[in-house]
Amino acid sequence: MIENNQNLDNSPKSSFSVTYEEAVAEIEKMVKSFENQDDSLDNLLKNVEQANELIQHCKNKLRAIENDAKKIL
Repeated sequence: MIENNQNLDNSPKSSFSVTYEEAVAEIEKMVKSFENQDDSLDNLLKNVEQANELIQHCKNKLRAIENDAKKIL
């Protein structure tokens, strides 16, 4: 788990300790569930919130890679 709650650009850090690939796979699984309407409204809301956090996690990972690449170049 990440202890600091913010990235260097002051955006909130994700509390997920999954890889980018695992997060994308989980988001894809959630999208399929959304499309199939397999969940109740309460579960749908919970999953949308979790998907949003996973998306933010992926954005943070990509942003960090981009910043590292800029430093190298």
